[in-house]
Amino acid sequence: MEQKEGNLILLVDGNHWIWRSYFAGRNLASHEMATGALHIGLYMLSAFPSMFTPQRVVFLWDGRHPWKKKKFKEYKATRLQDEELRSQVYTQMAIFQKILRCCGIAQIQEDGYEADDLAGLMVGSNHNTEIILVTGDKDWYQLLSKNVKILKGWSGDRTGLEWVTRKTVRLKYGVKTKDWARYQALTGDAGDNIPRVRRGMRVKKILAAINDGENLCLDVTESDRYFRNLEMTTIKKDGPKLKLDVTKQTDAGFAEFETILKQFELFQVLTKRTRIWSLGKWK
Repeated sequence: MEQKEGNLILLVDGNHWIWRSYFAGRNLASHEMATGALHIGLYMLSAFPSMFTPQRVVFLWDGRHPWKKKKFKEYKATRLQDEELRSQVYTQMAIFQKILRCCGIAQIQEDGYEADDLAGLMVGSNHNTEIILVTGDKDWYQLLSKNVKILKGWSGDRTGLEWVTRKTVRLKYGVKTKDWARYQALTGDAGDNIPRVRRGMRVKKILAAINDGENLCLDVTESDRYFRNLEMTTIKKDGPKLKLDVTKQTDAGFAEFETILKQFELFQVLTKRTRIWSLGKWK
């Protein structure tokens, strides 16, 4: 799909970006620490100028104490528990966020909210703007519309972009994106540790319930589980205004940016530094 010219917003799922980068470059390290998330994450970011016309880039990050965890203590309880590995990743995440601030690239992070909550609020407050969501998280499919599409991956330039649209979701899963939260609530989401409403319930039966209105005959326990799941899987598009964390670009900021790249021996990224720096000027 060819990108249209015009006013666009790129909303990047920061946590997914960092974890994806870490696993792609998990063997990379400086003399001080592991640097795979930094190396790959920044190298991917340097490709943006060749893939898109200038527009606003905003990184969205999970905040502390997400409301979903308070509602459902088992939420994401099966996620990676290796504390040493998590420490490596979150240390690099903090450095990555610092680099974005040096470059003047917008970021949003709010306690109580995850990146998908923030994406929903951004989509909901920009109805008439074309938006590209950069994520591999299927939860975000419900945000797709005629003005919103998802960039799932790429091979280095705009000819290799992998898009997800309402049409591709419908063809692959047999459900409209407006019903995606219901679909996830019924089928469950192993990644978030959200259980299927009824063990052994076939997807064909779930699709018949969603698309044709067939009765699933849920008992009281299953019904309670469904509505609990639906609350967990639904991304709201209305809520508080969001504050962008943007550091104005200065010569001093560029010098600090270069210093960080050299400190962690990100020499391949160093050759791309002006491309990354330019993203902070996209408004």
